[in-house]
Amino acid sequence: MDIEPIIIPIEEHNIEIQQQEDDIESDGYDQVFQSNEFCRWRKNSPYLYNVLFYELLACPSPTVQWLDQHTIKGDPKCDYYRLIIGTQGGRTPTDSRNELMVTGEHGGYEMGIRGSMHPYVPMYHIGDVNKARAMPQNTFKIASFSSINDIFLFDYSKHPSKLNPDGICRPQAILRGHTDEGFALSWHPMQQGLLLSSAQDGKMCVWNLEKMSINSTTTTVHNGIECNTIIDPVEIIDSERTLVDAIQWHPKYENMFTLIDIPE
Repeated sequence: MDIEPIIIPIEEHNIEIQQQEDDIESDGYDQVFQSNEFCRWRKNSPYLYNVLFYELLACPSPTVQWLDQHTIKGDPKCDYYRLIIGTQGGRTPTDSRNELMVTGEHGGYEMGIRGSMHPYVPMYHIGDVNKARAMPQNTFKIASFSSINDIFLFDYSKHPSKLNPDGICRPQAILRGHTDEGFALSWHPMQQGLLLSSAQDGKMCVWNLEKMSINSTTTTVHNGIECNTIIDPVEIIDSERTLVDAIQWHPKYENMFTLIDIPE
């Protein structure tokens, strides 16, 4: 039987604020939630949204993506919503490690909107998480573009639900072909395992994980990263432009893509 979602008109009790007191200093919390801009937005939010849920993150996240909605076993009236987010600038002023996280929030149509967002699978990430995207054919696999020029491939089904105590970044593979950091990633919507990337070096790299060329199979720990698979691109296209900011496969024509560059 199909379940029709109930949209609840927003009222005072329909707005949830989640504060992580262990990770966020009170000064930062007050600075955000007592600013004039936030107060104006908060006051007018009933006119903008049917339902509103927001949470103050411990670190900025330059990337976010919804994953598929899941129904919890044994309770068809309760859904589980997942997001991919990644940190920027390090976990703390003295800890430069970042995190790639799959977060989750439970929501039930007969439970109102109360819920909580929490890390479902956090993973250590070396460098800022400039952009992270899940493979549409297998959302357990996430590609993340790091500020250290590499693209990490994570399969979060192979990672524990808590951060490793040793603080080592353990991607399933490293995609190496760019010489500068980038913010552009696009999985092919029809062909599984085909990834397109572009960076500030002006290069566009095509990666085929189904027919990947591996140039290393030795497990090593270097600069806080442990990985036994280094993958080369199957094709490199020099756009003769710099600062390629975004790239996207066409949703219908499998051999067509577009890019956006920032002129010098």
